[in-house]
Amino acid sequence: MCCIALLLSIWSTGKGWSHEGHSHSGGKEEFSFIRNMGQWSDPFNYKAQIPGGTMYLTSEGLLYDFVNTDDMNRINKDMHAGKNVDNYTINRHAYKVKFLNKNANTSYEHNARRAARYSYFMGNDPAKWKSDVGAYGEIVEKNIYNGIDLIVNCEQGNIKYDFKVAPNADPALIRVGFEGVTPVVSKSGELVFETTVNTVKEKAPYVYQEIEGRRVEVAARYKLDKGILTFEFPEGYNTAYELVIDPDLVFSTFSGATSSNAYAYSTTYDITGALYIGADAWSVGWPVTIGAFQTTYGGGGHELAINKFNSLGTALIYSTYLGGNNWELATSMWVFNDELYLFGGTNSSNFPTTTNAFSTVKNGTWDAFVARLSDDGTQLLGSTFIGGSGDEVYQAVWGGGNINLYDISSNQSSQLSPGDISVDEMTGNIWVTTNTNSTNFPTTSNAPILNNAGGWDVVVFALNANCSQLMYSTYFGGSGNEAPHSLLLSKNGLVYVVGATLSSNLPVPVSALNPVNQGLVDGFVMSINKTTGNIDNATYIGTADGDIVAHIQEDDFDNIYILGRTNGNYPISPNVWVGNASGSVFIDILDSSLTTRSLSTRLASNGYIPSAFLVDDCGNLYVGGFGASRVAGYQVTANAYDSDNQNRNFWFCTIGRNFSELIYASFFGESSSDHSHIGRHRFDPEGIIYHSICCNIGGNPATTNSNSYSRLKQTSGQDVLSFKFNFEKVGVSSVFEPDRLGTPMDSFCAPHTVDFTNNSQQAIDFIWYFGDGDSSLLRTPSHTYTQAGIYEVMLVAINDTMCITHDTAIMYVHVYEVEVPQLRVVDTNLCVALDSLLITVDVLNPSSGVPGNVFRWQAGGGGAIHGDNNTQSVWIRPAGTFTVTVLDSVAGVCTRSATATVNVNMTPRILEILTPDTAVCVGDIVPIRARGSDGYTYRWQPTIGLNDSTLLEPQITVNRSQLY
Repeated sequence: MCCIALLLSIWSTGKGWSHEGHSHSGGKEEFSFIRNMGQWSDPFNYKAQIPGGTMYLTSEGLLYDFVNTDDMNRINKDMHAGKNVDNYTINRHAYKVKFLNKNANTSYEHNARRAARYSYFMGNDPAKWKSDVGAYGEIVEKNIYNGIDLIVNCEQGNIKYDFKVAPNADPALIRVGFEGVTPVVSKSGELVFETTVNTVKEKAPYVYQEIEGRRVEVAARYKLDKGILTFEFPEGYNTAYELVIDPDLVFSTFSGATSSNAYAYSTTYDITGALYIGADAWSVGWPVTIGAFQTTYGGGGHELAINKFNSLGTALIYSTYLGGNNWELATSMWVFNDELYLFGGTNSSNFPTTTNAFSTVKNGTWDAFVARLSDDGTQLLGSTFIGGSGDEVYQAVWGGGNINLYDISSNQSSQLSPGDISVDEMTGNIWVTTNTNSTNFPTTSNAPILNNAGGWDVVVFALNANCSQLMYSTYFGGSGNEAPHSLLLSKNGLVYVVGATLSSNLPVPVSALNPVNQGLVDGFVMSINKTTGNIDNATYIGTADGDIVAHIQEDDFDNIYILGRTNGNYPISPNVWVGNASGSVFIDILDSSLTTRSLSTRLASNGYIPSAFLVDDCGNLYVGGFGASRVAGYQVTANAYDSDNQNRNFWFCTIGRNFSELIYASFFGESSSDHSHIGRHRFDPEGIIYHSICCNIGGNPATTNSNSYSRLKQTSGQDVLSFKFNFEKVGVSSVFEPDRLGTPMDSFCAPHTVDFTNNSQQAIDFIWYFGDGDSSLLRTPSHTYTQAGIYEVMLVAINDTMCITHDTAIMYVHVYEVEVPQLRVVDTNLCVALDSLLITVDVLNPSSGVPGNVFRWQAGGGGAIHGDNNTQSVWIRPAGTFTVTVLDSVAGVCTRSATATVNVNMTPRILEILTPDTAVCVGDIVPIRARGSDGYTYRWQPTIGLNDSTLLEPQITVNRSQLY
């Protein structure tokens, strides 16, 4: 087979956000090709995000679209300074690599599918929704020229395209043209492309052939004639062997950014510890022309992108895109029964809604949306608009004694969420709170307040699980503006909502903790009875200066914990831990009727944005947020992850029950510019924070984990970095793993003995379950697995004297059974000289339940024989021995192997009849003497009188004269 392989290598490092067309493996970015199954209307078959732009595979060839990175940096900087960047110009350059006179009716083959699932619910036409779209590492366009295939793939983070030329096909058919750029061949033999935004160089081709295990270089060069590129081989080449043409592609003036940016909005978790991210993924879109051109930032595509990562952050489980032709932002997410529920705002009239949705029509400029995704992200189980003729889901910016509201696309970063979502585990109903200035927001008959009281009011509503029916909806507000931030479905049947208000006439009972507004902007807490729908209680929260309530939690005694921000002299209870007596963040403990304050304290400093809050089973409090960089007023503990806030924007802490002590506090992050946009991030009940940020710098501490899905940020602008941080809550903690010296991986071959390492904290007693029916009460047991299977290993750690008495940890081990292959080969003796010969090995016990047998052939004279089949074609000049090693293995886990030798004998054969012509009588028996080479079969003719015609020396019983 003759093969010309044109290799174009685009060097890249990893990314923190999984954009379309990105995967990751072993710490190296793997570009992927997303198949266009109709989710995009543009005329291309596959696309991949590459450094600086996008590459498309089209019916003509390849299309590259690059952006000016200085323009992207300017947009990111000004956007986060609060400027409107919709009309900012982005300089772009697109050019085509066209395979001239290619065959029209080609077909595609895609290989190396990535593990992550990609789904697209774009627009309101379900026929165009595409689920589980393939992302691949290699695309093959078959028969692009007669006998020639085009292969585009990614190898070790580099993109290349190859031509594979079959025997007797003509490589001169390959003619490459260019549109939108004029390449030149330099004196050094490089192919140089000067675009208006970067420079691309293809180094002079390094050409070689693999001949009998040796790499043989072949002289080759580019030939560029009137803009048409071909390849010349001035000394020719051996057409019996594959030919590889291998130039490198270098972006000499390109900084490494991509054409896509991503902005963090919300994060949540599930019971397995998986992390979910809701982000605004922006891309430049299909190029409007070829060559140099300009677009505006507002002309780009804003898509709501949802990524789900496994509990260790090492694998992307799915990436799903949801939205219409304008803006969608998910500001709060919740997981129930492994399904993701999303709440946010949209100004797209074609936002995707499901059959029988409560509302399939957008009513105002900005409406709220609620959506529900399946556990694998491939099904949109429910989705609806909800809103009135005004607007909903506006972000509130608090300052100057006022609450100013902006649409959520205006990028007022580092503000609080304009609402929240949760799911009632008893009924499956979806509860949401947000704001509205509509006077006709849909309400239900049992609503305590049916009308907008003025300006922006709170709305609280519930939908059924598939978003088809409005179960409850009410207004809550006064004559001024309100902004809700958080919602809690309590264990006592109440729905709590907290936020900020400018009104002095909220429906607050006189028995409330604060029945009147305390001055300027106040926080508020209100509760609704889920059964009756009535407002149960409400209170103002604040001081004479501005205050807001941002988060709400409860404990096992129905006490309500609220966390907010203050500009005033917020009260501090005696004998409590105080983080900062003049801190800008307060925490209050109220009774469930909102009439009594039991304790309060303050912490942090001005500018701190509390983004997550938790009260655990023991009453310990967890606070997470950002805005701490280079500001005094933050305490840290001796065991802090990072005690220096000179360039660390995040600060987390754990506070003991009833504000008794600071248990843990630490800074975290890499840059004072790290931040998040409006939206909610969460702690799980174990005290682990799940958070996403907009990151400008690639060296964030979270990237130090070498197994992370993507370790380094690639864009020069904004990217999303997500992390989990374990605060190690007070109480029993169950932690274990195999002793990695003896069991380096969670997969192994049977039989294997695992020595378990117990790293549990505060536990006295232990119960181990090994998943195969055996158990143990030892602290550090060993267990032997003898049969194949996937086993759930569980450790229950116990200490009845602790607040949290039990904790359970689970891991899975995969046990394989791999057999030593039993081989059968046949030596071969040749009667005539041949150029090649098929030799075969049979595996008598082929593997099952594991990836399969691997065949490695070796020529007797050295050098590998290319091929991985049980039958191999070998060159036999001179004849000799050929060995084959068969491995029955699970890569990186275990291997069983066997080796056999095939002898090919071409020694000249010996064949001679030694018995002379003989005269005998009828009935005589004549023994025949003959000489022949070993290893051959023999046949005498005719068979008349022969005792065995297949013997070298048979006996003949004479009945008549006969020639043998």
